[in-house]
Amino acid sequence: MSVLELTKELKYQLLQAHPGLEQRLRPGLPPRDAVALAARYGVTLTDEALDFFSVLNGFYDPYAEPQQETHLYQGRFLESLEDALEHYHELWRRGEDKEEQALIFNAYQGEFFLFDSQALPPLRFLGEDSLFFYAFDLRGEGKPVWDMDDLSGLSVVFENLEAMLRTLTTLLAEGVLLFDQGEWGIEDSRAEREIMERCNSKSGD
Repeated sequence: MSVLELTKELKYQLLQAHPGLEQRLRPGLPPRDAVALAARYGVTLTDEALDFFSVLNGFYDPYAEPQQETHLYQGRFLESLEDALEHYHELWRRGEDKEEQALIFNAYQGEFFLFDSQALPPLRFLGEDSLFFYAFDLRGEGKPVWDMDDLSGLSVVFENLEAMLRTLTTLLAEGVLLFDQGEWGIEDSRAEREIMERCNSKSGD
C-alpha cells in the first residue's frame, strides 16, 4: 500500500477505535496549501509528506484535556505541519552563529540528519515533555523514522514512513492498540513486538 492509502487507513482505524477523536483531528491539508506553507519556511516537501498531511494534519490543541485522546502510541501525538515548520524555523533563527548552531545541534541531534541550515523534517510524533519524537527526512523519500530520547540518544524505530503507518494500522486492526477507559494503550506487548518486527521487514510489504 502507498503512504496515501496507509494514512487513510490509519485515520479510518483511529476513528473506528475511538469515533470521538474526529472532533480533535484537524482536516487534511490540500497539497497545494501544504506546498505554499512549506515554501514560506524554505522547505520543499516530498510526495509522501504531501500525501500524509493531506489526510492527517495533527490535532486541534493536543495539550488540551483530555490529552489521552490524542496520545495515540507510547504516549505521543502527531503535530500539524504548521506547528512543526514553526518549530524548525525558530530553532534555526536562534542558531544564526556557528557556535550557537553547534549547541543547538548537540541539544537536538535527533532533529537533524546533516548539520546544515536546512529546516527538517516537518513530521513529529511528540511525547508530553517534547523530549521524544519520531521524524522523517525531507531530503528524500523512504528515509528511516527516528526516535530521539534525550537520555539514550538517537535510534531508528521504523524503516520509513510507510513502515510506521503500516505498523500503527496493524496494531489498531488487530486490536493490539486500543482506546479504553479514556486513553490509548497496548493490549498485548508480545503481539506488539511481533507486529513491529513483521511490519518493519520486507516481508511486510
